[in-house]
Amino acid sequence: MPICIWKKEGETPLECLHRLRVAQPFYRTAKLSYAGRLDPMASGELLVLIGDECKEKDTYLSADKDYTGIFLCGISTDTYDALGIVMCHDVFVPNISLSNFDAQYKKYIGTHDHVYPPYSSKPINGVPLFMHARRGDVSHPLPHRRITIYTFTGHSLYTIVGEELLNEHEKRVRKMTGDFRQDTIIASWKKHIEKDKTYLCTDFSISCSSGTYIRRLADMIGCALQTPMLLWHLVRTRVHAEAERIEI
Repeated sequence: MPICIWKKEGETPLECLHRLRVAQPFYRTAKLSYAGRLDPMASGELLVLIGDECKEKDTYLSADKDYTGIFLCGISTDTYDALGIVMCHDVFVPNISLSNFDAQYKKYIGTHDHVYPPYSSKPINGVPLFMHARRGDVSHPLPHRRITIYTFTGHSLYTIVGEELLNEHEKRVRKMTGDFRQDTIIASWKKHIEKDKTYLCTDFSISCSSGTYIRRLADMIGCALQTPMLLWHLVRTRVHAEAERIEI
């Protein structure tokens, strides 16, 4: 039976598997793989396949997922989340209510085509999309897939002051190792975020099929509401697959 472990914010899935091997001697020599990638800035359940289960990865990849998260208004990035370079910034946010968000969420409930973000691991000609994006290669159309969103619900609105936003952002980005453009991203946010201004946030929950990029939804909803918007926080609360949940 597969297991579910909790991926921390700032970890890649591979780093999470390494932490499992260190914490649990039983898994140190076992063949391991994961089904359903989580972005480095996200945390939550990671489905881990063991031994011969790795050969059935495609079956496990289709598992539905539940998430909670936070959208941040007034800023957008090239990755559609906090791990991106600022593309648009506007401290003026239209008079948006929770009902405005809910009206947008309802539009996405059901089955529809979903375009991959340019910064994602989906390969084109054997090369991940994010590598094409870093090179500035826009010569190919972005791929898409059919997804289903079962529920999409807003919960509350609140604000965060720019200075607090910057401090939290740098702390979170610095958690990551490897090349994620950390210095360039942090400098970009410091250039555009106004410390004395307030930024609107809204939290939500969503249940959806595999392959749904919540950060892509953030950008699309922001466009519909005529404000820059990105995915600020994301937690995968449940993978709908039979698995043993263990703590490490």
